[in-house]
Amino acid sequence: MKASIGISPANLQAVATEMSKLLADEFLLYTKTRNAHWNVEGPDFHTKHVFLKSSMRSWTRSWTALLSGSVSWAILLLPR
Repeated sequence: MKASIGISPANLQAVATEMSKLLADEFLLYTKTRNAHWNVEGPDFHTKHVFLKSSMRSWTRSWTALLSGSVSWAILLLPR
């Protein structure tokens, strides 16, 4: 049985290309945030550390929801 996700066969490659770019950008941002989280210094260390940790957890929850199928990829394309 072929899966149907509502994208026409003619548009599948274009959508896959754009989603790959989005995933690469998200992963790069996550990696840079994780690096900053582990290397933050200064008098406001705790505030920055907590903020960065919260950001990473939020992305992890979003990715988990997407991969489990409980949220549509379309949610990522909504304006923020």
